Amino acid sequence: MARAIGMLVLLQVGLLLEAQALPAQVEAGSRVRVTVAPPSPGRRIGRLVSLDSDSLRYSRWNTTSVIALPLASVARLEQSTERHSNTGRGAMIGGLIGGGFGLFLGIAASTDNSGWLDVGVGEIAAITAIVGAGGAGVGALIGSLSKRDRWEPVPLTPPGAGKLRLRRNITGLTLRF
Repeated sequence: MARAIGMLVLLQVGLLLEAQALPAQVEAGSRVRVTVAPPSPGRRIGRLVSLDSDSLRYSRWNTTSVIALPLASVARLEQSTERHSNTGRGAMIGGLIGGGFGLFLGIAASTDNSGWLDVGVGEIAAITAIVGAGGAGVGALIGSLSKRDRWEPVPLTPPGAGKLRLRRNITGLTLRF
């Protein structure tokens, strides 16, 4: 009899742990990236509408409709902590490409033996710098038009909460964290 009462108490505690709401780690309106588990895997980005103990609701950036997903189908949830442009990265890539192209042009012009154009080391460096600076400007312009997020994972279960599950033969309980 005492064993049966103990099992009922443990079962009740398990139900209470299961019914707890998720902590407010991510707020409604936050930009989130949801990775969905198979059978329809993929990453989806949108604004969080709500996060309950059993479901996640979000809206895509280009629609107002709300998409609801059961938490069991969510493999990973991430929150955008920072969104910035790629201006510096674009300038660096454009400068390297432009500088390489300018160096190629300078070397190609210095091998001209017609005597019409005399290109030395100083002129090669100048051509490399000028074309590299132009490439950096174009790269910065292109980079400023694109944005990049920094993502931080959000745990989907409350910290310290476990699940109590009854075995099929009803002889014991399994505690999983």
